[in-house]
Order: sequence, then C-alpha cells, then structure tokens
Amino acid sequence: MNKPKTIFTGHFGSGKSEIAVNFALKEAREGRPAYFIDLDIVKPFFRSRMVRNLLLTTGVHMIIPSGEQVYADLPIVLPRVKGIMKEPGARVFLDVAGDPDGCRVLRSFHDVLDPEEVELMLVVNTSRPRTGDPESNLKMMRSIEAVAGLKVAGVVANTHLMDETTTEIVEEGYARTLQFANGAGLRVEYVVACEDVARRLDPERFACPVLPITTFIRPPFGPKPAGTRRSPIVV
Repeated sequence: MNKPKTIFTGHFGSGKSEIAVNFALKEAREGRPAYFIDLDIVKPFFRSRMVRNLLLTTGVHMIIPSGEQVYADLPIVLPRVKGIMKEPGARVFLDVAGDPDGCRVLRSFHDVLDPEEVELMLVVNTSRPRTGDPESNLKMMRSIEAVAGLKVAGVVANTHLMDETTTEIVEEGYARTLQFANGAGLRVEYVVACEDVARRLDPERFACPVLPITTFIRPPFGPKPAGTRRSPIVV
C-alpha cells in the first residue's frame, strides 16, 4: 500500500469500512492530511459516514453529502470526488461496496483514476458464507474487477466474528486468505484484528504486518460508536 489513493472494497461483513476509517484516522493523527470518501451505497446500517463527527474532529476531510442529505447517495458527491482524485499526491481513502451495484460507482469517475496514484485493496473475511474459501474469493475478486474496471492490487486479511473473535479465528482466516492470495498472484498486505485480539497474536505466525484497529462503526440501533454522538438523522 504505497500509493496515495487507496480504495477498500469487499463483501458485506468484510470490515472494509472499519479498516478504511482506521487508516484515515492514523494518517490524520500522525499529522498527514487525509481525505475519506464514503462511496458505499449498498448497506444502510453499517456505513462509515456514521462516524463523521469523529473523523472531522480528528482532522480527516470527509466527503459525504451534507445537512439533510447526509444519507443520500450518488451523484451528489461525484463532482467533489473527481476533484480530489485529480489532486496529485493527495492522501485519499475510499470505502466502496464489493458487489456489482457498489463497485459500479467506480466507473463513474474512472476517467480521473491515475494508475500511478490509485490502488484497489480487497478486504477478506473468511468467516462469511460467500468468502470462506479460495474459489469463492477468486470469483468475488473477478466480479469486482470486471465491474469496477480496476485490478485488485493487494489483499487484507480481516477474518472476524465481531465480539466473538479469537486469535485462532484470525490465524485460520489468515491461512485461508493467504491460500487465495497466492493463487491469485497477490500479496496479503495486512492481517487485521481489533486491538485486544491483536495484542495476543504472535506476529511470527504471519508474513505481513498485524494491524490493530478500533471498532467505531455500529448499527444505529446498537451501542453508540466510540467518539461520536447520535444525531436525529441516525436515530
């Protein structure tokens, strides 16, 4: 992940939105300006824009519809997205759904995607029914590439069962993700786990860095996301 503009995609439940949020926050907290663009138009309850207050107060420039249109979808933000994607060297993180409807949004600004600036990262959670084996993940990846018009550059192993995740689940998920990535000619760039699980992982068991993340995104009917406040729109 060496290019300035990173697109995170993956099937529902992969954790791509959470990972994208954590990467953007890390950049801002280390003093590097970052943009976060929520282009996930598929899932209504787990969306990165739910933590907009946290991102904005931390210094991340979040590109979403504003005011009463905060939960509206494209084409409202497309002109702003295109402008940012044209900025050479701008650090940008995009959250894009990994099904045909979600990935099709990438076609909307394909004319401003510089291959030297952009990389598409596939987040894999092998505990999900449709992404539990190499064949299913390869099928998913090919579908995303065909619709988005972009090639996947790398894989992020994020096998989890939310609050029931154990180190064994993460390790087994990494092994299955690695098998898929090797078969597809790709690298696993990170193994991701929530902070308490990540602390118990043995980094020697992985051929890539372990990335601890904080869980911020929760459904509006569940516990309040860390560092955010509810608004009438969410409730």
